[in-house]
Amino acid sequence: VPLREEMERPVLFYFLLPFSLITLPLYARILVIASNSPLSFNSFFYKQSRSQAFLDLTFLIQCFVTQTLAEFSNFWHLLTDLNGTIIPQLIYCISYLCMLGQAYGITLIAINRMLHVCYPSSLFTTVVSSNIFSFVM
Repeated sequence: VPLREEMERPVLFYFLLPFSLITLPLYARILVIASNSPLSFNSFFYKQSRSQAFLDLTFLIQCFVTQTLAEFSNFWHLLTDLNGTIIPQLIYCISYLCMLGQAYGITLIAINRMLHVCYPSSLFTTVVSSNIFSFVM
């Protein structure tokens, strides 16, 4: 295992820190408000936005835990000792699923908005916006 000083890696931690300090409380607030008043936020758009917020929170927390551990030399050996365990595969799986979920979620939100703007009274739009379809999603 190479020493920490010998490895060059991009440091995104300091660049993303201000954005995460703003978005973490906002996402948490969105999730709390949406869960307290389920009737007013029951459309497909809001349900998909809540799932996106959950995926963003999961991905952001996972990234910052691993980035923070990698930045401090005291925790460097902890990270390198995890290489023979299942933890790196789980971290990769969480990252991959969160990014895939975010891409699909953004696509679904865009399709939903396009259907509501271009075809507001079509049968397909009403089926997609129904609670049955939203429950399946």
